[in-house]
Amino acid sequence: MPNDKSWPCDPESVWAAAAPAAAPGRPTPPDIGDLDDFRRLAAPGDGAVGGAVVYAIAGAFFLAVGIVALFFRPDPADADGFLGVLQWLIRWYPIAPLAVGAAFLIAAPRSYRRDRADHPHEVRDLYEAATDRGILVEKAGASFRILDRSDGWVDAAVGVDVRLDAVRAAHIREAFRTWFALLGADAQAARHARNLNGRTEVRRAEEIFGPEATGGYLMRATYPNSAFALLIPDPPHTSNSWEELPIADNA
Repeated sequence: MPNDKSWPCDPESVWAAAAPAAAPGRPTPPDIGDLDDFRRLAAPGDGAVGGAVVYAIAGAFFLAVGIVALFFRPDPADADGFLGVLQWLIRWYPIAPLAVGAAFLIAAPRSYRRDRADHPHEVRDLYEAATDRGILVEKAGASFRILDRSDGWVDAAVGVDVRLDAVRAAHIREAFRTWFALLGADAQAARHARNLNGRTEVRRAEEIFGPEATGGYLMRATYPNSAFALLIPDPPHTSNSWEELPIADNA
């Protein structure tokens, strides 16, 4: 993949000068090759209860609004035409929040049953995608902040493919560390780098440092307490969107 020459602080030179003197030891990566291990360590939890609770809270809120509004309805008045219709709407508008509240409460158990039924299939689909194109990376924090998916900022992280040898993994980390230090000393360069990265969820290191940096990733520290993460490009063979699954600490 060709290097983007517009990245500030000459990352290609940073890469060339960043060869570490020694390769530190690396933690043993978790084994998530089996579906049961994947489900236990990497698969997202069942959100059925959370979804049902949201529906229930919304339903209770709208019902409360409707009940309170019933006690403050205006007295009926004789009016014809448009004014008559308007007065009728004002008097009976509590029916709307009551109906919405009832609909949400009815939807709560349905949502729970649907999500519980769908979760095993979603986990299997994720497992198949991970088996097909997933990349297990070791994560390290970074002294740099990048744009979040929203309008905010989030700490960056460096991911390194666990299949790389220790020397290449250390080289990638050292290159990112040096580059971040240079960006930190130059506000304009840092702003330029952030703008180039934009809201990209995961960026391959070879896009910054060149093809020798394959196996490294600039990513968001979305799950800072997880030492490993599973990255799944979606759709396949692109970098437009990524699924990031944190690996449980008991890995």
